[in-house]
Amino acid sequence: MLNRTCGSVSVKAPAKINIHLEIAGKRADGYHDIVSIFQMVSLYDELAVTCIDGLRKIALYGFGGIPPAENLVYKAAALFQHATGIRGEIHVHATKNIPPGAGLAGGSSNAAAILRALNRIYSGPLSADELRELGMKLGSDVGFFLVGPTALVTGRGEYISPIATRQDVKYLVIVPEFRVNTASAYELYDTEIHEKPEYRIRKEDLIDIYTTQSVDKWSFSNSFLPLVLQNHPETHTLMETLKQRGAAFAGLSGSGSAFFAVFPRERETREISQLIRKTYPAVFTVTSLTRLPVISPID
Repeated sequence: MLNRTCGSVSVKAPAKINIHLEIAGKRADGYHDIVSIFQMVSLYDELAVTCIDGLRKIALYGFGGIPPAENLVYKAAALFQHATGIRGEIHVHATKNIPPGAGLAGGSSNAAAILRALNRIYSGPLSADELRELGMKLGSDVGFFLVGPTALVTGRGEYISPIATRQDVKYLVIVPEFRVNTASAYELYDTEIHEKPEYRIRKEDLIDIYTTQSVDKWSFSNSFLPLVLQNHPETHTLMETLKQRGAAFAGLSGSGSAFFAVFPRERETREISQLIRKTYPAVFTVTSLTRLPVISPID
């Protein structure tokens, strides 16, 4: 007798960029306090999720052989099963497009997407708050992908305040070939940055700057940028090229390695994209998302 399929859905897992990211020191629990503006953008991994009655099992396809102990999707599915007591097989087929180790949070987004997908398939056994609690157990960025699409994120990532999305901004995302391990980046920051942490921009002003100021007036920053420029000198040239070619704003996402820029006109975005792609093949033109991606049933 064949096992019964409980349901199949597909869901997109979007990348994010940090329009602003400041570190405010290390906490007693080993995490770091941050103040950041997170923005989901239209660069996606795609997950097809099928659940089947039977023994508890999780099978992943398309994740490049990442061991289950290191795979956030596997951890998320297992955590969902444990939290709900639901048994059965979970099969996840991934189409990966978000470069790893680039500060775009593809792994965290995938983890949030599988939690949303499983909760849909099983008719909502967990509330939105319960899903976020599970997400935070998996990683500091996961909770954002269950709230999004634009938010002021503080604490170690657990305080997520949604804000209105700027819909007049298109981003050029450039991913160098080197990769950055987030945990190692924080360790390096603790070692290399000796100044007492303080906010360059008051938290209460960040939302106003993002929502009301023209992009060329943005004073946002990233605490990791000096370290990336120091350890990868070629990125100086990238930043200078973006500015010389008329970028209204340019910055680093997360701990790197992805840079992003905003150009005033679409024509300039296309031209600089073609130029930079000669040196950096992984270049993406993306827009801001205004809602969480839709979960669609698979017939």
